[in-house]
Amino acid sequence: QGKGYIGTASVAARPKWGGPWQVSLLSDVGNSASIPLLKGSLPVGGTWKLCYCVDSDGSCTHNAGYTLELGLLDVTGPKGDQDFDCNLDSAQCEVGPIEGHRLSLFDAVLLLPEGGSCTANESIEDELLNESSVSSLPFGEAMPTELDGLVLRASADSAGPAGSDSIAPRFEIPAAMNRTQVPGMWLLCYCSPARSGDRCDDRDGFTTSAGQLTVIGPVRSQSMGCT
Repeated sequence: QGKGYIGTASVAARPKWGGPWQVSLLSDVGNSASIPLLKGSLPVGGTWKLCYCVDSDGSCTHNAGYTLELGLLDVTGPKGDQDFDCNLDSAQCEVGPIEGHRLSLFDAVLLLPEGGSCTANESIEDELLNESSVSSLPFGEAMPTELDGLVLRASADSAGPAGSDSIAPRFEIPAAMNRTQVPGMWLLCYCSPARSGDRCDDRDGFTTSAGQLTVIGPVRSQSMGCT
């Protein structure tokens, strides 16, 4: 809320290490406005400072225009771009510990094939999953020798940094030796019930990218020749 017509304004949220993440305001009655946050549009987990810009002279296209501190936005979720790896034919393969803000033991991770997206068009995603024989299985399950479409639940013994109100969840891949027979990369789509409205039992809750899992090793059955 504010004084006067504030529909021609923008808000940027930026942590200490970068930004801005910018959205335009939607005016309600002229002197109040809301920030539309669409599926997958939130920044990564953490506490973000909201910086306000009145777009009277086009200054909202530059960082320097956001000079008014509006408040703080607390976002539950993982940090982005976290990388994990396991070797080919690993007896144990673990995703984690995943760092983030206010993560919990009720969180879950969905593994998608390389080339997918946590916020991808569903038809594109379905095509990728169909190629890996997942289409006939219930959501969250995968073929015994595959990772595509598998949902992992946080390990009960996950712990967090001392003095933190968040844990750093670890996710164990079941029957890892069977599921790590093929090298490659898988996208880690994260669901936190506090953020998704307790929708970790369907695809709509997994809209945040936490990074990727790489299974390291050579492609099997390669044909070589010498002359």
